[in-house]
Amino acid sequence: MANSINYSEYFNDLNMGLLTIDGRKYKFAMNDLKEIRSIFNGRNPVKEYRHKTIQKNVAIKSINLPLYLENEEQDIKKIRREVEVHQNLKNPKYVVQLYGFSIIKNKLRICIELMDESLYDFYKKVHKKFDTFPEDFIGVIGVCILNALIYCKIVNI
Repeated sequence: MANSINYSEYFNDLNMGLLTIDGRKYKFAMNDLKEIRSIFNGRNPVKEYRHKTIQKNVAIKSINLPLYLENEEQDIKKIRREVEVHQNLKNPKYVVQLYGFSIIKNKLRICIELMDESLYDFYKKVHKKFDTFPEDFIGVIGVCILNALIYCKIVNI
């Protein structure tokens, strides 16, 4: 029989419940955030929020946490990895910045830097304007992706 999980005890060592935005620390509380729009509707939805105190928009990814785990140690390790990967990326140039995370109502909420635009939306705009997607753009995007992957490799991700 699987055991009911108290996730907080497995994440407290990772600065759970704090947001660090522009060098300042804030408590991660959903009532400090106003939902703006949905960015991605999938298994782990991402929404844009406005932080009411600092008037900054952020993205929050929500991951449903199961109430029971079959293999507790292995399953907790997978869930922690989602946070640890972001935490190991200190001031990355080609990867969105992690602001913090919290567990609220059986959901792991990961607060990250809001991108100006998704690659898909950028592609649609460029394709509409030029009726194609210029090779130069593909090259620049490819270089940025490779730089992000190289950075991840350097920090052992």
